[in-house]
Amino acid sequence: MALSRAVQLSITEDIVALLDQAVDKSLIVDDYLNDVRILLDRVSMQHDYTSVRLALLNDSMQQCLTDKELADRSFFDAINANDDEAAAL
Repeated sequence: MALSRAVQLSITEDIVALLDQAVDKSLIVDDYLNDVRILLDRVSMQHDYTSVRLALLNDSMQQCLTDKELADRSFFDAINANDDEAAAL
């Protein structure tokens, strides 16, 4: 709930207008800052998750490239060995 309120405040509501209408301005500011902190924490967690996921995908891609390089080398070594054998005949 607080997250959606923070998004609403940042997008649809003017914090200054809320403060103008409020009797207890510190309560409005405290609520707003708390909502912003929650939003920032969530974004930070999403960033951390994305960074870890990208690192895992990068490692996986590097392993695939290494495996492909080894397979290519074996393939071409086999072709060369076959050519060498045919040339010897």
